[in-house]
Amino acid sequence: MQSTLYEYNDATCFNVDVPNIGPAKAIMYDVKAFKEALKIIRQKKIAHPIVYVLACRMGPFINHFKKQLKLFNGQLLVNPDGECEIIWTTRENPDFMRVCAA
Repeated sequence: MQSTLYEYNDATCFNVDVPNIGPAKAIMYDVKAFKEALKIIRQKKIAHPIVYVLACRMGPFINHFKKQLKLFNGQLLVNPDGECEIIWTTRENPDFMRVCAA
């Protein structure tokens, strides 16, 4: 995949083309995007990269990519769907790990 990089709010961004394969399209999008991010990290030799996934739909695949990211001393941040609801329901007793793992 040939990606065009651009900057947005001090973040390096790129677009990902995914064929229309039905419901699996969202999962494939996340997987291809993470692969491309790792490729860019390798090529540019980025030390301590941070990958922020806004809507993690790749479930069981995330650990595979997290391990690869750790090779670069990278950090994975995930903003799962419904995070705001979880934050509000745990406001009395904040539990950060629960919010991140939901």
